[in-house]
Amino acid sequence: MKRTEPHEECILLIDDEPDDAELTSGALQTKHAHGSITIARTAEEGLTLVVQQNWTMIFLDYQMPGKTGLEILPEIRLRAPDAGIVMLTGHEDTEVAIAALRAGADYYLKKSANMALELPLVAREVAEKRDLRRMLAHTTDRYRRLIENMNDLVYELDEEGRFRYISAATVSALGYAPHELIGAHYSTIFCQNYLPHHGRQFHERRTGLRATRELPICMKTKTGELKTFAVNASGLYERHRRFSGTAGIARDMTERQQREKALQRSEQMLRWTLDQQERLALDLHDGSIQSLYGIGLGLEYVLQLLGNGHQEISARLETARSGVNDVIAELRNFIVGEPSDLVLPMDLDGAMESLILAAHHTTPTRFSLAIDPDALAQLDAEASTQILFILREAISNISKHARATTSVVWLGLSGDRVRLDIEDNGVGFDVESRQSSGHGLDNIHTRAQKLGARLDIASAPGLGTCLTLRFPIDDGSAEL
Repeated sequence: MKRTEPHEECILLIDDEPDDAELTSGALQTKHAHGSITIARTAEEGLTLVVQQNWTMIFLDYQMPGKTGLEILPEIRLRAPDAGIVMLTGHEDTEVAIAALRAGADYYLKKSANMALELPLVAREVAEKRDLRRMLAHTTDRYRRLIENMNDLVYELDEEGRFRYISAATVSALGYAPHELIGAHYSTIFCQNYLPHHGRQFHERRTGLRATRELPICMKTKTGELKTFAVNASGLYERHRRFSGTAGIARDMTERQQREKALQRSEQMLRWTLDQQERLALDLHDGSIQSLYGIGLGLEYVLQLLGNGHQEISARLETARSGVNDVIAELRNFIVGEPSDLVLPMDLDGAMESLILAAHHTTPTRFSLAIDPDALAQLDAEASTQILFILREAISNISKHARATTSVVWLGLSGDRVRLDIEDNGVGFDVESRQSSGHGLDNIHTRAQKLGARLDIASAPGLGTCLTLRFPIDDGSAEL
């Protein structure tokens, strides 16, 4: 097929009447001086010429010997899909005009004395219509390619809920080839439990803000596997607001849900690990250390009973007592100290939230947490780790001793310092008359020292307790 240059107009005129053909050709030539006009005298010759060149316009006479122009029009449109086609007739007939337009003609023109004036105008209108059709086809093809390359499933339903179109993503998402679902009802891929509740949203009739947005819907693959999709859908309407179907996009959420479940399992494992670590420390402190301490006191008492008359036995007992004290010291160091390179398995805010959530399952105290993102930005890994363990120790003390109903935890900025407040409405205690600091508060004080921080404890009987930790941002000078 001969190709046409973009600026060249190639016109085919199919007309068996020489006078009419000459009149039409002359009228067109005045407006298309840089183009070429080819004349076919019969329908058969016209069909032969159609496939030999890329015609920009084809003028077709209705009444010809043999086949009429209307009879060969569908074949011409098939062979020259991009050409503008004008049907010419010597008699005005509405039914023929309608039939010609339905068969693929762009315009229907009655031959008349004014045709020489009308024809150039008609040719320009048909050319514009042809160009618009090309632009529409190009745009449609471009967006079709974009849709076919999307991972999301794009679909269109007719008014009965049957698939009019579904993108190629259905192969990877549901295991169906598109042609397997075209014409099938959407219930084919629906989980039956969702059909009564979400069938109408998938086959949405509403538009705008009332249309379906991010609705989780369970769908069934070809193999019977269930997958969850987030669906956005909107109704389609023709003229006079006649509902013609639904257009929608479905995004596979299966992998996202699996990641969220994995994250939940990791958080649960972290809470369990921290609980086990705390339980081990408490068991060592309240059980093993106390037992060893009792043994040490017993050995010391035996040494007093022996006096100075049994030096060898006393030496052995003293060695045993010293060994017990060494074991107690080692256990205390294990409870108080953690490796300096210990880091959090998640962000500090997430770890603090996990501790609060875990506390709600093990104590009647209701904890609330507020965190300033600007304060988080000032913390390095070591500071974040120590703050987390301080919070864990404080939650443990509140749960066991405070008998509080509420507790507020706040991490934020106070001047040039990061500040951690842990306050409860529990029974409180007398800070001044307290004989011993208690092992839990000793742990908190040790961690505050590691941060170069200042630790304040405000409490009174019946007035609850407020623990405040402040440490500098710009320098590491301790303020104890």
